[in-house]
Amino acid sequence: MIVNDQNEYKLNVKLIWYDDVFEHYQVTGRNKSIILETNRRLLFKKGLKHKPPTWKLIEGQGYNMGILEKIQQEILKAVSF
Repeated sequence: MIVNDQNEYKLNVKLIWYDDVFEHYQVTGRNKSIILETNRRLLFKKGLKHKPPTWKLIEGQGYNMGILEKIQQEILKAVSF
């Protein structure tokens, strides 16, 4: 659940694709869906566990940057190696 100001957003997140370099996550809300890409696996593979991963919006729109950052933080909290 993402809280922004006084609004709460319940979102479903699913890892839809990954390889040795990238991971793609599908984030779905009520009527919106986006796909985010991160290079978290590449950083871990190179031994850079403490460097924050780079995120890229691959598909979709509708969320502002503040919400996207909170979504990214929640994904990182939920997944770990």
